[in-house]
Amino acid sequence: YMRERGSSYAEFEKGGQYMAVTEVHARYVRAARYDQKIRIRCWVEQIRSRGLTFQYELADYDTGDLLVTGTSKHICLDKEGHVIKFPAEWQAWLVG
Repeated sequence: YMRERGSSYAEFEKGGQYMAVTEVHARYVRAARYDQKIRIRCWVEQIRSRGLTFQYELADYDTGDLLVTGTSKHICLDKEGHVIKFPAEWQAWLVG
């Protein structure tokens, strides 16, 4: 997601922030097969002062048939592992 938007998680960490995963959910709709081409979509579903939620969809590349939906929740931490506010410039960039 971040690379598609022109940056990377490594750039985020250079600023002294980290995103810790606090929750992951997946709903399997149908099976994927080995060597099947899959399209993955990811976007920010919700952003709050100290964290965010990503939404995911995995679908067959050719037919568009939905395979999996999911979410992951993250909180923002400093180098010492304390919860901090998500930097405003990153909030704006992620949802902009």
